[in-house]
Amino acid sequence: MNTLVVHNSIVKLRPHYSLRGNDLYFLASTRPIKNCIESEAALFSRLANAPDGIALSSLDEDELQQFHSIIDCEFADIVEPLNPASERHLVVVEPHMDDAILSVGGQLLLRKGKQRITILSVFGISNYTSYVELKRPFLDHKEVTRLRTAESVLAASKVGAQFQSLDLHDAPLRLLPHDQWSESGLSEQVRMTRGFLGSYPIPHIVQGVAHELRRALNDLDPDEIWIPMGLGHHVDHRTCRLACLRILASAQGKLGEIPIRIYEDLPYSQAPHRKQILHAFETVGTKLDLKTEDISDVMDEKQKAVAVFASQFKPSSMAPRLLKAASEVAKEEGYLTAGERSYSIQRPFCIPSEIELAVDRESLLKIRSELEGFAAKIDGHKRLNILVLASGVFGSISEVTTALSTVLPETMVTINVISANQQDISLRQLGNGWLKCVPETSLLGKLIIAEECCHIGRPTIIVLWGAQQSSFLKRAFLKMLGVSRPLLVASSLSDVFALWEEIASPSVSDSKISDRTASITPQVGERP
Repeated sequence: MNTLVVHNSIVKLRPHYSLRGNDLYFLASTRPIKNCIESEAALFSRLANAPDGIALSSLDEDELQQFHSIIDCEFADIVEPLNPASERHLVVVEPHMDDAILSVGGQLLLRKGKQRITILSVFGISNYTSYVELKRPFLDHKEVTRLRTAESVLAASKVGAQFQSLDLHDAPLRLLPHDQWSESGLSEQVRMTRGFLGSYPIPHIVQGVAHELRRALNDLDPDEIWIPMGLGHHVDHRTCRLACLRILASAQGKLGEIPIRIYEDLPYSQAPHRKQILHAFETVGTKLDLKTEDISDVMDEKQKAVAVFASQFKPSSMAPRLLKAASEVAKEEGYLTAGERSYSIQRPFCIPSEIELAVDRESLLKIRSELEGFAAKIDGHKRLNILVLASGVFGSISEVTTALSTVLPETMVTINVISANQQDISLRQLGNGWLKCVPETSLLGKLIIAEECCHIGRPTIIVLWGAQQSSFLKRAFLKMLGVSRPLLVASSLSDVFALWEEIASPSVSDSKISDRTASITPQVGERP
């Protein structure tokens, strides 16, 4: 490897590695990733004790060779100083810490050193690493957030950018507060999270994000802004997209005039959903101009920057997905090997309805239609029963509670959750009602389901997954309930109240959103 000494360049150990004795470990792994000889251990120890890095200019030739050997193995990185040739400021808004590098890393590398760049991450407090999918305990949200922030700062520097976070909780921590995550319940918590991640954006959460995002953008004073397209199912990507669009559509002054690009979320981009979103914008008269860039010369550098996020995925498994997306653009545009795609938004612009942008558009239209009919039937009723079966998606208790108080402020609501988790019975007040959780196998759980048949005439929402494919007994149970009362059946209570809140408050002015951030912002002292 050629010596890469640049004035003021430093070398940093990647934040997911640590030295224990003479061995190098990855995160919470119990098996070393490298058995070091004494000189290597001394080198890693030196890096570990220098969190701000070690200046390459301070090293002699032998030391440089040692450092380059660990850089070649991607245990450490050379970080060059940020001295952009222009103060023109590009701000790239990303939902999570890694999305910008994954999606537009090549385009940022083409601008490296030419202009000021800031990556602004919206949902910056997290307990998620790839260990969660393996059901392995590494759940301390403060430790994980520090780790992911360090990865983001390092990866941003590799593409010539600075990193900043809004410090809002991501979806898993909005679903369950950090102190409710545990090794013993991790399988059920992962199941609950997967259901919630595909939820419809809840309006008051979008409003809170928009409020925080506007404040950050006013401070950053960008000359250009890039925002995510919101491809795929993830509620955080969809929430971020909608918050950005609302801010920019109504912005005054400089923020209302600067160029906007909307970029494809990689590796989640699929042609059918992308075309659906483009058609939705076209339908409301908003013009999106395709912008592609040839990143063939920097694709290797992009892959190296992506590899910094090793706490989130195996770089070896992510690389083929990114290469496939890049090669598809290259083939369409006649580039050598790799390209990235984005779209500029022509001002002024209108925002399509969120349902029209959603990958699950058809099912959401059906839910909304049924919900409108249900809401009309129960107008004037003072009580509502909700029964969430084990297969259904409840969502975030705090988000559902806030939505309930918005759409049914005068209604007494009883929610019974029949949980697959073998937990103790719990009862809690929920705004203007009560929430009871009982294990699916308990006698009380069976009694609650049987008792539901007795509440003749009382409006009821049943939450279960795949109602049409349910057993004969479940279908008979639902049919009987539908005859005796107003009934709504849905797979996700979170979706029901997100859509209900949208129907009840279709246009909440920005002046009203500053008090809507409590459920997404960290409590005092929560910032890791």
